[in-house]
Amino acid sequence: MQMKMTTKVKVLLALVVVLMPFFLITNVRLLVRPAANFYARTTELCAVLAPAPRKAEVAARARGIREAAAWCAEHPGRALGGWLTTWAPDYPEVRNAWLMANLAGLFLVAVLAGGVAYRRHTNPFWRIQQKIREEQNPYAGSYVRQFIDSWREEKGLAGLKEHPAGGTWIGVEIRNGRPVVITDQDANQHVFLVGTTGSGKTTTLMNFVESALQRGLPCIVIDGKGDPDLAGRIRSLAERHGRPFRLFAMRGDSCLYNPLAHGGITELTDKLLYLTEWSEPHYEALARRYLQAAFRVLKATGTQLDLHALTRHLDPDALAALARKMADDAEREAVFGVLSLAKTEELKGLIARLALLAESEIGHLFAAAEGKTLDLAAVINHGAAAVFSLNSLAFPEYSRLLGRLVIADLKTVADRQHGSKIIYTIFDEFSVFASRAVVDLISKARSKGFHTIIATQSLADIEAAAGQAVVRQILGNCSTLIIQRQRQHQDAEALASEVGTRKSMEMTYQVATGMLKDQTGYGSVREVREYIVHPDVIKNMLTGDAVLAQPRRVRYIRVRKPGER
Repeated sequence: MQMKMTTKVKVLLALVVVLMPFFLITNVRLLVRPAANFYARTTELCAVLAPAPRKAEVAARARGIREAAAWCAEHPGRALGGWLTTWAPDYPEVRNAWLMANLAGLFLVAVLAGGVAYRRHTNPFWRIQQKIREEQNPYAGSYVRQFIDSWREEKGLAGLKEHPAGGTWIGVEIRNGRPVVITDQDANQHVFLVGTTGSGKTTTLMNFVESALQRGLPCIVIDGKGDPDLAGRIRSLAERHGRPFRLFAMRGDSCLYNPLAHGGITELTDKLLYLTEWSEPHYEALARRYLQAAFRVLKATGTQLDLHALTRHLDPDALAALARKMADDAEREAVFGVLSLAKTEELKGLIARLALLAESEIGHLFAAAEGKTLDLAAVINHGAAAVFSLNSLAFPEYSRLLGRLVIADLKTVADRQHGSKIIYTIFDEFSVFASRAVVDLISKARSKGFHTIIATQSLADIEAAAGQAVVRQILGNCSTLIIQRQRQHQDAEALASEVGTRKSMEMTYQVATGMLKDQTGYGSVREVREYIVHPDVIKNMLTGDAVLAQPRRVRYIRVRKPGER
């Protein structure tokens, strides 16, 4: 397997290749003469007791070595070239002395470095500091360590091809390259993913989509941003794994979608009530009674039920005219008794919201017609992929209403499924359609097989759209938190606080005054609480990296790219 090198490693290797010749030439110029002189002197001393002829021979050889060393010092480049091209030079002692001097220097450096490392290792406070530093900053370490860690991570990512039977490969741990899986049980307890633009959030989401389609599980995605690239990537994955694909889009080619196709009178009423944040329970109860009466009339008269038919008959006069066709006198009288409720302002607001969808430029997409229709029950039964691409930039109000309506319809369809079925639901740019009622609905749908991933760019987006209480509600309902890069310090700090704190040691040192300010050897150590993941780490994470926080465990991960081979 060929390892991919990071940019830093490539630059480091390039510098080594460029600077190595200059280093070797300088090394020869500085070391060859003293090393050769030491060798020649040692040879002469060893020959002190030798016979006179032998002593003269050794002295002559020593002079030759010194002269050769002087020439090498003056011409280091030519000397290196001769040593590399000639196995047996005229004076091999010069080359050998230079090599031994370098080996001795390396040995001395290794001994000194080992002594420093041993002293640090035996210092318990240094070990505590080092452990905290590595846990708080996943990128800490020398270039050599980063190179080794990168190799481990790439090797681990290359092995994540097929998702496991009971979960999703999300990536590998930074540093050790161990695979990280988010199980179906984790997803059933809901996942909250937060990452700013360019942090790799979409890639993270695509791992869940790929896992569901690969295992034949239904996957419904509501994209509040309406990104056509996301829909295209999901379509490609569905085709690769042989799964049906349906797309509802506010612009371009789109399936039809009838949110009122499934459910009884009470369920249909609940769907529409989720569209409004009710200020008073009294008004909500009145709206419920009126909508139930309207649905009862439409079903009793055999009227085809969709948003267009509903909005046409929600007007009290139109509903009264249709109610006169009801065969049951008691039901008809009960309906007429409810018609007076239409005068309340809150109910008029709900009727206006429904008319806003049905009469808009995308209203034709909500017709109950034969043809290319997105039916959530069929999506779930056939293990298909469905994408609702809501263009919140061009249609902000429609996107908000439709997102809430789809989630309510999902809950109704899932509730009518026989047996327990795993349904992956992904809500990207959740702030577009967030509300307290929607979050409560998602939480209650857990028992119906919902395995939900809620994604947003920042906590501030949801807070601005639905309030701080909804942010707390989401964080309280999601057992798995995936944090990718954040730009704002307030969001990074809030997420770091959500991950939690731990016990740590804070050390202070006493410094001597005067000309040389140095440690006196005295200081203090005290126990403190500090962030498990510091906000600065969250703000400076690389694209594709994340913090995975689960109960009793926090890991730094490098996210896998779907379909990576």
